[in-house]
Amino acid sequence: MADLAVVMAFVKDVQYVRICQLASMVVVLYDHAIKFPEEVDLIWRRKWSTPSILYILIRYLTATLLVLSSVVFFTPSTPQRVSHRLVFVKFQAWSTTFLFFFMQAILQIRLCAMYNNSRKVKICLSVAFSTQVIVLSTLLIIGHVPLGAVAEPFPGIYMCTAMNMPKWYPAWWAPVVLLDLGFFWLALRVGIRNLKEMRSLSGGDTRISMLRRIMLRDSILYYLVILSINVVNAFVWMGLKGITYEIPQGFSVAAVSILGCRLVLNLRYAYHYPISDNTQLHQSDMDNILPIQSLPDFTSVSTP
Repeated sequence: MADLAVVMAFVKDVQYVRICQLASMVVVLYDHAIKFPEEVDLIWRRKWSTPSILYILIRYLTATLLVLSSVVFFTPSTPQRVSHRLVFVKFQAWSTTFLFFFMQAILQIRLCAMYNNSRKVKICLSVAFSTQVIVLSTLLIIGHVPLGAVAEPFPGIYMCTAMNMPKWYPAWWAPVVLLDLGFFWLALRVGIRNLKEMRSLSGGDTRISMLRRIMLRDSILYYLVILSINVVNAFVWMGLKGITYEIPQGFSVAAVSILGCRLVLNLRYAYHYPISDNTQLHQSDMDNILPIQSLPDFTSVSTP
């Protein structure tokens, strides 16, 4: 007979997981609803490109994943459904991984634009990203080999629960954090330089101050926030076990979706509705800071 305290702790964990999954789903769907008019204008009515495809993949894969997760965690398990639930657990892990890949692809495209498509930067980013893809995929494949599931972890409590999760599983976050740290360093390096150049051109113009805030947000802050979220998740996972792994999972997926999609929308808006159309800056000054070159979606900035 299982200890009552252990059973009650498990029931409480299940409640936390359900609340977190439901909250993540609501946040993502709400963000999608309020940003849908911009999506129609900047994605569906515009010429298709790699960033717009990544936007669609992130936006709709996230919504699908979180809706399915909510359904799964709010539906009682039965022994007959265990194999199906185990498939879903693996699907959840792989889909979350691919969401991070898609998000990082967007960040790489933005970095390439910030460095004016520097061949050296492209090669470094491609090698680092490919290495991460191989490492994460290997970790998932190895980690899922011993993975099992039970429908009734305690008598009378029906909740599909993953079993035999490797103790090293939180190491999955290490490659993600390392690559995001590299992204942030590259973005910070060029972002600070260009913000200094903007300051010298502003002359008290409030519109240029607004442009500086946009540059700070889209060229530095997004990278910092994404890095911070992943670092927090990595540390949180170290103290979790069993079903509690699901508690931060929904929030990390929601954050990736919202930040990635908003970055694409912001940058496409900057391209299709440029601030330079309504500012008194000389065009040559604008080109020194925001030259629009070979990327029709992500505005480029000057190379340090």
